[in-house]
Amino acid sequence: MSSSTPQPYTLKEYQKDLKSLRAPLSFGYSNMQRLRIYPGSLTVVTAPTGGGKTAFLLNVLLNLLRDHPEETFAFWTYEEPAHLIMAKLQTIAVSRLGSTYAFTDFNRALGQIRSRRGLPKAVRERLEMVESYVQGKKPRLLLLHQHFDSEKLRDGIDQLHEKHKLSGVLLDYVQQVPSSLSQSSGYLGIKAVVNALRAAATSHDLPIIVAAQVAGEDDTLRTREGRDIEMDASLWVHLETPLEAGQPLHDRRLVKVLKHRYGPTASPEQLHFDGKAFAFRELNQPDGEILLTLPSELYLDESMRVGNEHE
Repeated sequence: MSSSTPQPYTLKEYQKDLKSLRAPLSFGYSNMQRLRIYPGSLTVVTAPTGGGKTAFLLNVLLNLLRDHPEETFAFWTYEEPAHLIMAKLQTIAVSRLGSTYAFTDFNRALGQIRSRRGLPKAVRERLEMVESYVQGKKPRLLLLHQHFDSEKLRDGIDQLHEKHKLSGVLLDYVQQVPSSLSQSSGYLGIKAVVNALRAAATSHDLPIIVAAQVAGEDDTLRTREGRDIEMDASLWVHLETPLEAGQPLHDRRLVKVLKHRYGPTASPEQLHFDGKAFAFRELNQPDGEILLTLPSELYLDESMRVGNEHE
């Protein structure tokens, strides 16, 4: 039989795949438990410029590290220097202790993180907790800041997964990744990047979460430089600043689900946003640590519900 002859998927292969089936990840917020970040797929997070994309990814990253204490995650930044990403993670972690301990602004946070003088024990422990994520021979957080092109990025994820057995990759943000194609247009460049990320996700059964820029509003909202990201994504989450009496509520973000391949989009949820601390929290718990998360084995049943807006 020719090697080019298509071979159908068999029951034996299905039974083998079921044994290695990995539960999808949660964003770590109780009001977002219907949403799942599936292995082998792309999840895209969008927002207007300054809308909190990076902060949201960092909050989700801390939730993942908290909820999966034996697993390793990679955060690849094309947007900011690695040391500022670390400092932001520490600022968020400290803010979760409550307003008594939270840094008043980021400049002050940087100075106090650097000196450590006069900080309460609880704050020092939070700073050290985040630093412990990147320490040792088996770090739980791989923070990458090399500006690889799409081809090298794919190879880099392959090598990291082979060495560390990643449980997820977060990338900020996708339009900043250079294309490996010479003299490619914006559309073709983004297509090459998205194809590389999708190939990495499917080949390693990895959940990959990417931030992306958007253009337009409401029904005309689109990711910039083409629709490849949103078309290839299994889940598209958009952050929007809600309005009250015509005025923006800067301490809130409306979480809209614009695409959900494995469940309903349903109605938007709201999160409290503390811009000074880069912290996202639930509205009923605007201060202090997030306490409520559900066991991962509960995710599949809830996430597979089909509603009127099923993608």
